[in-house]
Amino acid sequence: MCARGCNTKISVNPKTNTLYRVEPRRNPYVNASWICDEGRWNYHYVSQSRIKTPLRASGEKLVGESWHIAAQEIKQNIEQNANRILVALGTHATNEEAQDVIETFSTLGVAHFATIYEEGFVGQTVPADGILKHADLTPNARGVQRVFDAAKVKPLTPTEAIQKIKGGE
Repeated sequence: MCARGCNTKISVNPKTNTLYRVEPRRNPYVNASWICDEGRWNYHYVSQSRIKTPLRASGEKLVGESWHIAAQEIKQNIEQNANRILVALGTHATNEEAQDVIETFSTLGVAHFATIYEEGFVGQTVPADGILKHADLTPNARGVQRVFDAAKVKPLTPTEAIQKIKGGE
């Protein structure tokens, strides 16, 4: 979904717990009774490719391990390499998810954060198509920025993050 914030009704197959339909829900202040084609049909990623078991490389194979062990090892690796880690946070994250990520990684010593978004589109309030659809196709770019502001963390823009990585920092 995009920054428009259309009211939608989603339908889930109760047997498979799979999303199968997105429909508009009437709201005269946001989207009347319309949603764009992308909002209506681009939902398949929600149920696909979910990680069910953490995998660890063991020689040429990937071997499953418990979430507890995987989390412990990830925490140790982050603490040992915190100065070399840049956490990139997408603007599909909710405010709560963004706050959790910033607090968790900051606690582990990470100081470099970036946001992933189309830099020129965030903050535009006029529909890009002149009707409904926003150029910013992420639902929470402004919310994520507000969370960074509240945490007093200045994230790198995507361009700045790329330059930092290419520079070997």
